[in-house]
Amino acid sequence: MNLYVGNLAKSTTEDDLWEAFNIYADVTNITIVKDRITGEPLGYAFLEIPVKMEALIALKEMNGKEVCGQAVLVNEARPHRRRDDRRRDDRGDWRDRPPREDRGGWQDRPRDDRGNWRDRPPREDRGGYGNRKPRW
Repeated sequence: MNLYVGNLAKSTTEDDLWEAFNIYADVTNITIVKDRITGEPLGYAFLEIPVKMEALIALKEMNGKEVCGQAVLVNEARPHRRRDDRRRDDRGDWRDRPPREDRGGWQDRPRDDRGNWRDRPPREDRGGYGNRKPRW
């Protein structure tokens, strides 16, 4: 079972976490998450504890306790989702959408309603930002 440990001090090391949690459970792996660019710790870590009962005891005992002067937040870690999965969940799957021609939009109007580009007024008569005076 994996545990999420949040609200860590920036100075917290893997050894600090091992010492704090090893009292309650046999910790087999510790990952302190770091910024990809700077390499600085982001203030949370994941602990791997193979025996679920030990992990639950560690979660209960360590949640709110201090590690390196900070009261830590301990939860069961949620499964990691790929970025592509998050994006797909937000917008829905493309297979659930109607075909492009059924979605509506400007292409649904008859072509005759759009007019001809030659019928448009000269560019200076169409508005826009061309006539604005600078603010300074």
